[in-house]
Amino acid sequence: MTNIAKELIRVAHLLVSAKWSHTVWIKPSGKVVNIPTGNQTHWDWIAENFSELFPRHEFSDINVFDVPMQEGWIHIRNHGAMGITIRGKKSSIHKNRRVIIELIEDRMVEDDKFSFAIDYDSGKKDHKRGPYFDIPKELDRAKDAL
Repeated sequence: MTNIAKELIRVAHLLVSAKWSHTVWIKPSGKVVNIPTGNQTHWDWIAENFSELFPRHEFSDINVFDVPMQEGWIHIRNHGAMGITIRGKKSSIHKNRRVIIELIEDRMVEDDKFSFAIDYDSGKKDHKRGPYFDIPKELDRAKDAL
């Protein structure tokens, strides 16, 4: 790969980062919450907005981690050139597969490779590593897993 091609891929990653930050949530409704890069972590944002997002639940440190998963939210880490990791209930991931596929496809640039991992978490310390895929080689298999 030439230096020009490498630079184009780097610029493409920067453009993608402008659309999808490092810290992304998908609500149960499918609405994407894109928290600007460099601001809060996923969990800081949930803690700050907890009473508005989950008014039926009592605020506590453990609930900041468990309640979003129990309520069907999907946690997405966009690691730039390293890849994407999603975390949530299997049923929520399947329900919002269209949004997740859009995120993966937006990250794809010709000759670019990155990883995509799924972690299943329904709260209450029920976090399990799921499948891992090399994109673009295993894109179809990743879509089928969603």
